Amino acid sequence: MPKTYACSICNQAFPKFADCKAHEAMHSPENAYFCTWGGCNFVTLHKASFHYHTDVHTGEQHFICPHDGCNYRTHTSSNITQHRKKEHGYVPQPCNRRGPSATNSSGAQSSSQPPLPAEPPSGNQSGIDMTR
Repeated sequence: MPKTYACSICNQAFPKFADCKAHEAMHSPENAYFCTWGGCNFVTLHKASFHYHTDVHTGEQHFICPHDGCNYRTHTSSNITQHRKKEHGYVPQPCNRRGPSATNSSGAQSSSQPPLPAEPPSGNQSGIDMTR
């Protein structure tokens, strides 16, 4: 039996997750973002998803490769990271998502973890165009 996705409001079933989410957005159109591109029926409740979607239609590419002489641009952060790894040997720093368990009872960081940098690096080194 194929998997179905149920609307959290009316329990109507859908074969695709995206169709279910679009349907749920229709329950509260005052909070939904509708694509106005001709022939497109995309709708979402999330502003970020709407901007990502419209960038695909318009060709906007907000992520720029920061390496000198490289003109690569894309509309997703994951694509710029993949490009930098493949073309420039980039090794991203691991995310620091440690919670309260990363400190001992005195509030100091545990010795098994590397210390945090004293100051964040200056400038935009992420390759993200922040002009939006």
